[in-house]
Amino acid sequence: MITEQESPHTCTFEYTRTDHAQLTASIIAYIIETSIKEDPTMSIWSVANCVRVSFGSITPDYNKLWRGREIAVARQFGSWEESYNFMKLLLIGIVDKNLGSRYQFLTSPSIDKNTGLVKQGVQEFRAVAWPYGPCITAFDYLRPVISIDAAFLSGRYEGRLLMACSYDAENQLLSLAFAIVHKENEENRGFFLHWLRINVIGVNRFVCVISDQHKGIKAAFKLEYRWDRDNFVHRHCIQHVADNLVQVCGKDPWYGTRFK
Repeated sequence: MITEQESPHTCTFEYTRTDHAQLTASIIAYIIETSIKEDPTMSIWSVANCVRVSFGSITPDYNKLWRGREIAVARQFGSWEESYNFMKLLLIGIVDKNLGSRYQFLTSPSIDKNTGLVKQGVQEFRAVAWPYGPCITAFDYLRPVISIDAAFLSGRYEGRLLMACSYDAENQLLSLAFAIVHKENEENRGFFLHWLRINVIGVNRFVCVISDQHKGIKAAFKLEYRWDRDNFVHRHCIQHVADNLVQVCGKDPWYGTRFK
């Protein structure tokens, strides 16, 4: 029987509620949809602030905010899985609309972690490399100098974006080629450098390569079948050398004198 309690409420347990069961990740995604469209890299702190603006003092936990942002990104730009599945179609479109463009897409059979068996009909992404046709053509008129570097990719699957750039007579940069790999190591660096030599620079063509001192790059250049040793020189980027020096020496002006 449901009745009315006439006596005053005597529960003395006090607490501050910062979450609400009905504020789901899907609702959070709806709240931040416009903001995510303008800034896909929106931080979790910014997502929490949007929720506070809409619902006052309620602030969901970190995992719910993260899931809400993922849902919002997927609604606007597609999921991470859909993006990787779409990648090959995108590259085909680039080749079709930019004459002279080319690409190489590497996959490997997917292995079930529980059974150790190969999943039939399922391939895992390994690496992809591509240049734009006009950039390949333009390299004939640029200085025989290229710079190579890598950038971290954010997102669920992370990875690295490898890049190669060259310079014209006025020291203006031109992007030559790109590659996406799962991590920066000797194998992936070797794949990109070998692919760059064959498809962009050309065999038996002298070029100076500038890079940082990453071990994967050094190891890749030692593999004779990946790079023509007689037609290139490898030099280190002075900016990276300076940054490494600052990390070791700090701002001590006398460090070099004491340790000569």
